Amino acid sequence: MIRLNLDIRKIVVHHTGTNSNTTGEEHNKDHMLAEEFGSPFDILINTDGKIDLSPQWIYAADATQYQKDTHFTRVIASESHYLAAIGKTLEQKKNMVHIAAVGNFDTRYPSPYQINGLLKTIEFLCRGLRLCVKRSLFYYSEFYLTPSPGIHFPSKENLIAELSTNKSLQNLC
Repeated sequence: MIRLNLDIRKIVVHHTGTNSNTTGEEHNKDHMLAEEFGSPFDILINTDGKIDLSPQWIYAADATQYQKDTHFTRVIASESHYLAAIGKTLEQKKNMVHIAAVGNFDTRYPSPYQINGLLKTIEFLCRGLRLCVKRSLFYYSEFYLTPSPGIHFPSKENLIAELSTNKSLQNLC
């Protein structure tokens, strides 16, 4: 399924549920070994706060085209299409972008760098796609019976409060 970035209406936050020493790139490789189309997440936030894009976001032909330490400025502007993962996640991804912080936040807390990277990513997506953060931000646990993004992850309300101090985002609501 191919869709325009402008189709995105929801930003969904997850955790990968993996070891904190795993990088987004390693997470993607693990999914490739499982004969999947790479990571099921669109954007991964590493422990050091660096932002990686999965193959689905960059419209790659295969999961080897993983982008590490991404600078978003050109992503929304120049990449107008998105290739959703094949299989059962197809319908889920229709109007959503899935962001995962790398780690298992049922057992530990995310790093301050990850939270900062997540906030920057959400802010960029909301501005670039003209989304109101209060209406478009969701945790995966709101859709499925799971604790994702984890019991040690900041509450959605805290993230929204932090993002709501940004005047450019206030104008979108």
